[in-house]
Amino acid sequence: MLRWSDDSEPGEPLSARLGQLQPIELQVVGSDCERVQWKELVDLYHYLGYRQPMGCHLRYFIVDRQSRRLGCLLFQQAAAKLVCRDR
Repeated sequence: MLRWSDDSEPGEPLSARLGQLQPIELQVVGSDCERVQWKELVDLYHYLGYRQPMGCHLRYFIVDRQSRRLGCLLFQQAAAKLVCRDR
């Protein structure tokens, strides 16, 4: 179970048009500290919570022009074998 820190608090709500936030960028989650923050945010705000990804994966923060975190994103390799899919 993850322990949530103050870094997981949502902060002030954002009220802006997309054009005011651009450019939107993906920021690779690299450091141990960033990985902990990413896991906390997903655990707290995703309806399924955080689950450890299996195999190769990449984590990103979605950030706006002011480096505010807007979201989290994960890319994970497809399962090598998945019976229902492979039928």
